Order: sequence, then C-alpha cells, then structure tokens
Amino acid sequence: MLRIDRPGGVELYLEHVRMPESAACSRQDAYALQQQVKSELIGRRFGNGATLMHTPEGAPRIEGSELNISLSHCAALAAMAVCPKPGRVGVDAEGCDRYEQLARISRRFLSEAEWPLWSREPQLLLAAWVLKEALYKAAGHPGWALADIPVLTPEAIGGIEDAEVECFGHVYVPEVFMADGFDGLVGLAREVIIS
Repeated sequence: MLRIDRPGGVELYLEHVRMPESAACSRQDAYALQQQVKSELIGRRFGNGATLMHTPEGAPRIEGSELNISLSHCAALAAMAVCPKPGRVGVDAEGCDRYEQLARISRRFLSEAEWPLWSREPQLLLAAWVLKEALYKAAGHPGWALADIPVLTPEAIGGIEDAEVECFGHVYVPEVFMADGFDGLVGLAREVIIS
C-alpha cells in the first residue's frame, strides 16, 4: 500500500489489485477482488472492524469516524482518500484501457472550451476524466453534469502553485497522480479550508 500525504491533512492510499494469472477472471470475480482490496485499504487505515456506510447522497463514510473519505477502483488499482471534517475530498482511478471509450464520450464530459485543451492526447483526456470524477465526488451534488465541472487547463494542473477550482461555494485543489506499476491515472480533489 502506498500512502501519499497532501496539505490539509489529506491522505491518499493506493493499492494494486492483483488479478489471478493462472485463469481468466470473470467480471464478477474481478469486481469481488476489487471490493476486497478496497476493504483491505479501509481496514488498514481504520482498523479491521471498520464498517463502510453511505450517506443518503451515496457518499462513502466509516461508521463512527470523524473523517471524510472517497473510494475508487478500476481493474488494476484501488484508491482511498481521507480528510478531516469539515473538508471534502474525492478520488478517482482509471486505467489507460479507457482511452477509446473516453474519446467516444469526450464531448459529453468536456465543455466546448475544454475539449480542444484536454482531448488532444489520450493521457490528457484520461486526466480530465479522473479530475472531473474526483471533483464530482468531493462536491457531493448528485446529478451535476460532468461537462459543467471546471478543471482549468492541463498546464495549471500539477504546476508549482496549487491550482484552485470553485464548485458550489467550495474551493478545491485538483491533482493528478501516476502510481508505480499502474498504467493509468489517479485524480484527487481536496477542499481548501479557509479558517
């Protein structure tokens, strides 16, 4: 398990999902393995007796915890972001195998202004997707159209200064990570709490 500490007390945990090499894995078996790895991440951070619950909006939470969490998984990676309340956090992990699918639907999740900036390379398209998904989860507004979620420019993400995005009266710092041994990207959106 890899832990990445970010400003504001945000913790990002990444764990590889190891599919069996000996036999073909059914989609159901793969999903069960991904869920198991997510449960292991939760157990390592919150203790083996931790109970995963969900808010009425569908956001994950740990019973009895004063921390906010976000979870994601794809075929090869499970991710969990944790932050102290009242902060909000969102995480999304996607493999490079999604490029073609994302290219087909890119006009649905990128605004007209964003499309020429983010669709010019497969890696940028994947980055835009994981950033928008992470911001969507952090903002906690079900039904929000992904094309309406601002993600700045590719050059602003990962710059020397933290780029900030405002969503529903909250300010977030969107970030993209690459994990060793993972052919894909992880998006993180962490709220900036102004005291």
